[in-house]
Amino acid sequence: MKNKFYKKMAKKIRITTLTILTSLVFPLSAKAAISNGGFESAFSNWETIGSTQITTSTFGVEPVKGNNQAFLSTAFEEVIGLDENFNPIIGGSAVPAIFISNFPNLEEFLNISSFLSDNSLDDIATAAPIEGSAIKQSFTAVAGQTLSFYWDFLTNESVGQAAVDDLTYPDFNDFAFVSIQSSEQSLLLSFADTISQFQNSTTSFNQETGFKKFSYKIPTSGEYILGLGVVDVGDGERISGLLIDEAQVVPESNHQLSLLLLGVLGTASIFKRSFRSGVGQRLAKNLNNLEKNNQKS
Repeated sequence: MKNKFYKKMAKKIRITTLTILTSLVFPLSAKAAISNGGFESAFSNWETIGSTQITTSTFGVEPVKGNNQAFLSTAFEEVIGLDENFNPIIGGSAVPAIFISNFPNLEEFLNISSFLSDNSLDDIATAAPIEGSAIKQSFTAVAGQTLSFYWDFLTNESVGQAAVDDLTYPDFNDFAFVSIQSSEQSLLLSFADTISQFQNSTTSFNQETGFKKFSYKIPTSGEYILGLGVVDVGDGERISGLLIDEAQVVPESNHQLSLLLLGVLGTASIFKRSFRSGVGQRLAKNLNNLEKNNQKS
């Protein structure tokens, strides 16, 4: 009787544990989080506008993870490099930054025009935004989760104190930005520009920041749109670019799940000790009597 009761209760504990874990894990994984955030499947699941491409380490920068990374540029039919004979390579298909009716543009693509929302690229730029490129993806997140991605801002503009000294800042302050939108909020901010910290670039660009991580804690559960872009400010003579890799949404923490497991294991341990001390035997006897009464009725 004792072994039968213990096994019965142990089974109930295992089922309860599985039910709790399923409710915690599967609702999160079943949500449509960021897909293909490492761009290993090119731009699958992403929408793009302007001058965008998938690059590898041959670009001059190692991806954060995997083989691919996304590259966005402000170039529009401009010199984007030199061929093996040092002849200029003309390229780039950046689009206007601000909203222009009947023309593809970044603000309309991201639904952040001053005509459509409370903020715009003009609001976060230090001078007139000219042209640029962007990507976006819709996703579902749960409050407390963290949205993150890695970025590397590259530019041929003057940077740092040199940009201040030669007066290219703020009039030619190219920048990279993120847009995070839901039905309840619209976040738009610049996370890099020409006065960020730079290093000599290993690419065709003069300067780059190197990969850095952006993180944002999701405030409320729901549907979101992540937008990422780079903008040329003042003129289009000197181009800038943006590398993006490993965009993802991660759970709030594994800490709470660990505490839950410890609690369940603790309950099982206490039950086992109580059974040995005689409490479990009395519970078994009461359960047996209850079952007999039910059978009589």
